[in-house]
Amino acid sequence: MRKAVVSAVVFALGSIAALEADGQSPVKSFEEFRAGVRGDYNSFRRSVLADYDKFLDGVWADYEVFKGASRSNKPKPATLPHAEPSQPPVAIPAPEPVKSPMAPSLPEGAAKPSAPTAVPAPAVPEALSPTDVQIDFYGVRTLAPAPSLKLMNPQQPGDFAGQWRALSQSASAASLVKRLKNIAQVYGLNDYLTYELVAAYVNQAYSGASQTARHSLAHFLLANMGYNVRIALTGNDRAVLLMAMDGMVYARPYLDLSGNGGTTRYHLFELGQPDGTKTPASRISTCTIPDGTDCGRLLGLRINGLNLPANDAPFSLEGEGLKVSGTTNASLRALLYRYPQMAMGDYAASEVLPGVRRTIVNQLKAQLDTLPEKEAVDKLLKFCQQVTAYATDEVNHGFEKPYFLEEMLIYGKSDCEDRAIMYTYLLHNVLGVENQLIAYPGHESAAVCLSDEIKGDSYEYKGRRFYISDPTFIGASTGMCMPNYKSTKPQIDYHYQK
Repeated sequence: MRKAVVSAVVFALGSIAALEADGQSPVKSFEEFRAGVRGDYNSFRRSVLADYDKFLDGVWADYEVFKGASRSNKPKPATLPHAEPSQPPVAIPAPEPVKSPMAPSLPEGAAKPSAPTAVPAPAVPEALSPTDVQIDFYGVRTLAPAPSLKLMNPQQPGDFAGQWRALSQSASAASLVKRLKNIAQVYGLNDYLTYELVAAYVNQAYSGASQTARHSLAHFLLANMGYNVRIALTGNDRAVLLMAMDGMVYARPYLDLSGNGGTTRYHLFELGQPDGTKTPASRISTCTIPDGTDCGRLLGLRINGLNLPANDAPFSLEGEGLKVSGTTNASLRALLYRYPQMAMGDYAASEVLPGVRRTIVNQLKAQLDTLPEKEAVDKLLKFCQQVTAYATDEVNHGFEKPYFLEEMLIYGKSDCEDRAIMYTYLLHNVLGVENQLIAYPGHESAAVCLSDEIKGDSYEYKGRRFYISDPTFIGASTGMCMPNYKSTKPQIDYHYQK
């Protein structure tokens, strides 16, 4: 279907050119055509969902489940390394951009604005019915429809088809899909957090239903929201969701399903288990879906501006004579605590609270704007070296947990990737300096492209020279690489272009 739509677009463009040649206005015709294509696609998706019960009622096959990928097998240093007296500069092996097999590499022009834009004040979804119930979404209280759907208790694969048919015929189920989509939109939730909202609603509103019934309902809701989500059963008949993610996900079991000329990776999720610890890494059974079926869109992981109700928590960061302070949203701690581990570039590309970032950027700009570039870069570097104590994620949390920049304001400790994500963002947005977030085995760092060349450890990338500038190498200035990595080729996780 998607190939047919693309072919139709190409044909239409040719037809529009012909209209122009005849002196006719192509605008209305193209808008009519585009509306027709959109309508055809939506009709096609509706037909897929209308027939989904046939897939569930069909053949279920067993698939092997693979253990989640590890970002690096090399452990991070237990203590912070300190810079020794300056050594002769070395040429660092030239890096290559990271190319994940699960997602296209980040565009090099994907730079952030000089200052984050303002976000409107959060609006709380209003009650549409006096019977609405309150749902606790990681500490955020929101109103949602009271439970009114009749849920079955699927005992075998075919039972999920019966549940799907019953929900498809329910006006209340259709209304619930729209209501949850509206709540997600009001709060600025991305695709993954929309899944978490659905999970919170289903688990709380239908707490008395069986585990398989709740997963069957969540599957129906997410699929009807347009997502590529499937239902599956483990060897002990425990239901799980299979979710196709838009980007690399680490440390979470997955299976690969072939179809449509390729392979789609689905990660296993169980409602109410964000860490996935109860999900077995063995074999799983799910229904087969014919090639050519549009199963929906991938779930995005990047965050682009949450709009949560106010839950103010003060923060203050100090280092190298610089200080920033303000308030953040305390709800982030619970909301993001078990967020799936993404590629580092996705943390850099995300922007959780634009207003908080704007506060930090503006305060640092006022303190650094008058300094020469190299001095400002080094002052900002040492600021990021000093703002929190150091601790690996294993010590701090018991599991690997890279922070979004906003989480640095909540936790009093950080490790290398947290500092590097903050530092590269501030370099670009405060100083306007081109830089790269770079990865070594077991270590995340940064490299800076300066206006004037200096003596220091550096590499050349596409005709431009980048100097290692490491916010975890205590006391180091720009141009100083940790000794252990001087001969190691780094990989570029994100590129902030000037």
